[in-house]
Amino acid sequence: MKYTEAQVLDILKLVTDQPEAILNKWSNQKDNESLNLKKYSYPLFLLTFPIIVNGEEVATMTLAQLQNTGVDGQRDSLMSKYLTTDVYNKSWLTFSHETYKHAYLYIHKEFELPTHPEDDRFHVLHSSFLDADGKEVKYRMSYGHSEIPGLHTSYVSDRGDWRSYRFDNDVTIQIEAINFSGWEMGEKINEVIKVRLRDQKIDLVTNE
Repeated sequence: MKYTEAQVLDILKLVTDQPEAILNKWSNQKDNESLNLKKYSYPLFLLTFPIIVNGEEVATMTLAQLQNTGVDGQRDSLMSKYLTTDVYNKSWLTFSHETYKHAYLYIHKEFELPTHPEDDRFHVLHSSFLDADGKEVKYRMSYGHSEIPGLHTSYVSDRGDWRSYRFDNDVTIQIEAINFSGWEMGEKINEVIKVRLRDQKIDLVTNE
């Protein structure tokens, strides 16, 4: 029998006055349980790159290819292990029918992009990131609206040299339409979990 989060919290309230903290602890423990790669290797595409504005990392973008892979139903658990449940729940999510990739946008802090030189109601950023092989890949980020015909459309459509990821918060991120490399999902998730566990041990020692 499966319980909703609200039902679990109601049960925990019977034995503790901090049900959210207990639930978060359980989630964190589950996030840090490594995948059994002997059972299934998860040789799937995964890549994260930083969004840097004025020299400061304000957000991260993660691309994951899980659609029609046979493990579609594990998407929530796999991405929670990689991002952590907290980050996963706070991330904006979209899916591209052009690339068949899910995209997760996690915003660390509020930011404002430069205005477009032709219309100050439209904000854009042109930048690049490195793929898993160290190859530079161009991307551009935008939000807002423009009254110049075609300007806004060019920053949200999948035409030409860009593939678009449109989020419900009005942000669109376009990545140039080229082949670029990601990490093998299963190995990367376990690698991230090892780093998290190591950092938690360091924090415990430091706090003592």
